[in-house]
Amino acid sequence: MWQLNPRARDAFAYMGKWSLVLMGIVCIACSLSAIGLWRGRRWGYRLAFSVLTINLIGDLTNAILGIEKRAAIGVPIVLAILIYLRSKRVKNFFEERCR
Repeated sequence: MWQLNPRARDAFAYMGKWSLVLMGIVCIACSLSAIGLWRGRRWGYRLAFSVLTINLIGDLTNAILGIEKRAAIGVPIVLAILIYLRSKRVKNFFEERCR
């Protein structure tokens, strides 16, 4: 994996043990988002939207600043998912499930 992104390895090495904490938080947030979405919970919808928005900001920042040009690949993917989550059909699903 590190051969695909050696800069990430260097960044995580620089962070030391905090990189484990960060990845643990990301893992928990993604897992909770998946559970909440699967169960049709409003909190899952909000958490997923927040996590994806943070991911979009990170990808845009990395692509614009030239830190990781491949991050630009994720931008249209995350945008498509966010647009889908904002669709009337999806929003109605989560509103109806939470009544």
